[in-house]
Amino acid sequence: QILWSMLEGETDDHVTFVISHLTDLHKHLAESLSLAQAGSKKHRLKCLLSLVKKLNVENFNFIPSILPEIILCVKEPNEKTRVAAFKCLVAVGYVFLDKSEDKKEAMKHYFEMIIAGLTGDTHLASATLLCLSKIVYEYNTYLDNTVLDQILEIIVAMMQSKQREIRQGGNILHQGVYRSDRLRYCGALR
Repeated sequence: QILWSMLEGETDDHVTFVISHLTDLHKHLAESLSLAQAGSKKHRLKCLLSLVKKLNVENFNFIPSILPEIILCVKEPNEKTRVAAFKCLVAVGYVFLDKSEDKKEAMKHYFEMIIAGLTGDTHLASATLLCLSKIVYEYNTYLDNTVLDQILEIIVAMMQSKQREIRQGGNILHQGVYRSDRLRYCGALR
């Protein structure tokens, strides 16, 4: 709670302090991950959200180290933790859009960072599919055709999985894609 209060400061001094101590803050959050209780994940995500909002282009290397925690928290039983995880996921996307000149390339890079979770175990792959669904819904206007083709390939591959949890995640991604106004491939998905 104290760390979150410190990170939520909006003055220039707060932002300067956070950016100058980003490695220390990241180290502290990473070390405390293994000791974190289930009830504290929501507060950890709030801290990560505050950190993400203050990132510069030079600090983008921080994002891949926090994405796995955000992705896994999407499947937490606690609703407030899930909501906080989705807020973090969306905030990271907006950081990519705000700080990058080529918006479509930035979203492609973000999409590729998230898609790496599909190589993990069943729980991580299922959580990754939920995150991809949210990304498609939230940023569909910034996704180019190569990303859309990748999404279709992912849906087909996940729907063929023998694991029920992954098939359910693939179905949720399919529904997110189908409902998205941007995607031209709706006819092929019917």
